[in-house]
Amino acid sequence: MIHSQHSSERPRLFVFDGMALLFRSFYAMGRAGLTSPEGLPTGAIFGFLKILQKVVKEQKPTHVAVTWDRKEKTFRHETFTEYKANRSETPPELLSQIPVIKELLERADIPSFSLAGFEGDDVIGTIARRFETQGDVFIVSADKDFMQLVNDHIKLFSLKAGDDYEVMGREHVIDYFGVPPEQVCDVLAIIGDKVDNVPGVKGIGEKGAAKLIQEFGTVEKLYENIDKVSNPRLRGLLETSRDSAFLSRRLVEIHTEVPLNVDESLMRYTWDQLSHNQKLKHEIEHLGMNSLLKGFAPADAGASAPSEKKTSAKRAAKSASPEQDLLFSSGESAPAETAPAEKPVGKDWGTRNYICVLTRAELNSLVEKIVSPDLACFAFDTETTGLDFIEHKPIGCSFCFESGIAFYLPLFESHLDGGGLCDGLPKADFSAKLALECISDALKKRTATLVAHNLKFDLHQMRNLGVDLGSAPIADTMIAAWMLNPSGGGYGLDAQSLKVLGLTKIPTSRLIGKEAGRQSMTQVPLAQITEYACEDVDATLRLWNELSPQLDGQEKLARLFHDL
Repeated sequence: MIHSQHSSERPRLFVFDGMALLFRSFYAMGRAGLTSPEGLPTGAIFGFLKILQKVVKEQKPTHVAVTWDRKEKTFRHETFTEYKANRSETPPELLSQIPVIKELLERADIPSFSLAGFEGDDVIGTIARRFETQGDVFIVSADKDFMQLVNDHIKLFSLKAGDDYEVMGREHVIDYFGVPPEQVCDVLAIIGDKVDNVPGVKGIGEKGAAKLIQEFGTVEKLYENIDKVSNPRLRGLLETSRDSAFLSRRLVEIHTEVPLNVDESLMRYTWDQLSHNQKLKHEIEHLGMNSLLKGFAPADAGASAPSEKKTSAKRAAKSASPEQDLLFSSGESAPAETAPAEKPVGKDWGTRNYICVLTRAELNSLVEKIVSPDLACFAFDTETTGLDFIEHKPIGCSFCFESGIAFYLPLFESHLDGGGLCDGLPKADFSAKLALECISDALKKRTATLVAHNLKFDLHQMRNLGVDLGSAPIADTMIAAWMLNPSGGGYGLDAQSLKVLGLTKIPTSRLIGKEAGRQSMTQVPLAQITEYACEDVDATLRLWNELSPQLDGQEKLARLFHDL
């Protein structure tokens, strides 16, 4: 259920972030190559309408609206000429679909709003603030900037992977940013935004920014009391970037009083109207999107507010395809020419130092590395008893902080007791329980980006042990590889190591055998698992170092990837 303060009698407006949803749909559906009978690209149109149908049908709004950006420069460009200057041109195959989706919305009698000189975000902010006096507003977007608008009657309806979504209220914002909605702009002003070219304060990340705003309240008060910032490094960074901090504060704030005529009656809309719209149905038939036609059915009786969170159980494995469920995820793909160049096979790994953590001193050192404020990113992986994230459990985890150096931490007692499986390695001077407690605490405190290959699997595996990977950034090299080369195939770690890095990995079959007579990882000697696990995580970090700059060089790709 939604927060209790939302009365069932209050109207509910769902306002869609049009351009963000269209871009999301374009990159999620792009690899399918959907076209109309006349050859018009329709992937973005299909994805947009699919989400629209789903939300309106399931959430039963009383009002619906869509907002759009415009081609004209905005007041933000006048404030900062470099604003969004690093963005590339919109792909022509997406441009051709924009007027079509707008026409379809008109046929559906769903109002669209935009205003010259302002972004669609400002239009959403204005509509939301005006409507909240009479009803509840749900902003359909994955853009975290909208968290600054959240209050008792404005929520962020954030689409997640698969069929999941999350209705984000005040507590969700505090969990995400560390501050309430009214201070989100101040945190954003410090961290900046690479995609929109908002400078921020270089060298201070989300956690550091949140702590500063928690202590001082606003950017203005922070600088008024800058002499009270106890950390000399932070104080120096703030002093150096004073002008850009105040500039960024103006850029990130969503305006909520733009001169826009909004007629509440025009936004009144229900599932019954959408499902019985014969004009829209005819156009969808004409475009050849027949799977959407099943949505045109009599509306169900009754209505209900969206639940705070809806989840659906999905199986995950290391061999899972990154294409799965991308319609509701932030999976942006790119044209084939942007695919990472393949490197020659046979490249040498170079000098490697793989360490099995078996002493308390080594464990403490590992923890210090994970929580280091100077660490930008590290790779993480789990070794498990199998690929079913419900039935199987981790027996250890590996970490890599720089190429060629990796650590394996056993969590299986038979790998810690100095017995036969330890293969001559000494008995650990800590228990699996203690190791897990130390790692769990470190992962929660980390500020560095945690990188994994098929991250979803590792998330589930660690949650099976009651471990949360923390709220700092995360990244998935499997998704990154697919986004950069959606038609390339072979997104497993072995394939990507060979394709992108030119490195041949130890095959899993060397440890546990082929399908017939396959043994469990719990039967493999510790030394072998250490080499295998460390190589996995070493390859993951090297892969991230190759793919990350390519993502950052394509702003639309980067925005969707990092917002995931």
